[in-house]
Amino acid sequence: MAANKRKRVDWESVEPLYRAGALSNCEICRQYAADHIHSQTWKIVISEAAIRAHAKKKCWLRNIADKVKNQIRENLVRGEIREAALLDPEIVLRAAEKPTQVRMLQRVRAIELADLGDKLKTQLTEQFTDPDVEVIPLWNRVQIFNALVGARDRLQKMENIAFGLDDSSSDTGKDHEKMLDELE
Repeated sequence: MAANKRKRVDWESVEPLYRAGALSNCEICRQYAADHIHSQTWKIVISEAAIRAHAKKKCWLRNIADKVKNQIRENLVRGEIREAALLDPEIVLRAAEKPTQVRMLQRVRAIELADLGDKLKTQLTEQFTDPDVEVIPLWNRVQIFNALVGARDRLQKMENIAFGLDDSSSDTGKDHEKMLDELE
């Protein structure tokens, strides 16, 4: 009778996924399960805790996440500029065109929003001096204005990330990842 061998985790397939830093531990677990679903040799399921423990034990670092992000950014720039015979200054100028347009549009939106806020302030001032004017509809406009400011702020943050206009684009926090998910 053949002895039942205990299945082990295929750590060689987990390490590159972990070190790339592009996937969360939960996503690595799903990817591992999908890759080993019909395996007779390897375990089919691993846990996030097992990944964390093994990474700590083997001193795996997600040290190449910045390299991956830089490569993505370079691929995006190269994708927009397909002509091979361009010099570096021309490539830089072309790559900066769209982010510059976005930044200019953001400035126009900010000015429009400030003008709208000034008009709303004037209406509020007039309303409180005229006792015949109803207060509730104006309060609704104030709430709409606040919602508009919040939406524009989120839009600007997402545009900054998408076009590399944000100085903190190397940040890997959850808010940053959430905004990138919203872009997709």
